[in-house]
Amino acid sequence: LVLCFSLFLPTSASSSFAGPNILPNPGFEDGLSGWRQIYGATVSAQSNYKRTGSLAGRATDRTATWQGLAADLTASLKPGRRYSASAWLRLPVNAGSDAAKITLLAKTGGTTRFLNVATGGISGNRWTELKGEFVPPSDGPAEQFLFYFEGPAAGVDFLVDDV
Repeated sequence: LVLCFSLFLPTSASSSFAGPNILPNPGFEDGLSGWRQIYGATVSAQSNYKRTGSLAGRATDRTATWQGLAADLTASLKPGRRYSASAWLRLPVNAGSDAAKITLLAKTGGTTRFLNVATGGISGNRWTELKGEFVPPSDGPAEQFLFYFEGPAAGVDFLVDDV
């Protein structure tokens, strides 16, 4: 009699995700290296409000909710593989509160999708961690994977750090 079995360990949902960070500049310490605007926002690396280190990313001059900071991860993400994401966001001091999102724009096989990675409330009083998991689609050749931040109302600036 031969017994065969396998043990599968689930991924942890804790705030300390396992594995290397695939973003080359997750804390904006190298300015905007690896980051860009998406859909027309003005983006900068600034030192007035930062969670850790000396800089954080900031999106300003936003005329629509979907405008913000983005990182192109087309060369880094593997379609069909599960990824964990975590980032800290806030509004400028005394800006009230609003909703924010982490989104993956995925273009595969000629189809564009917007995958919600995480959603949460942010405020001007403190940094708030948004975290979630996502699986890039594997239904065709990977044309583009943009990981980006969006969500506060048009005209509202927001900040990102420690992605």
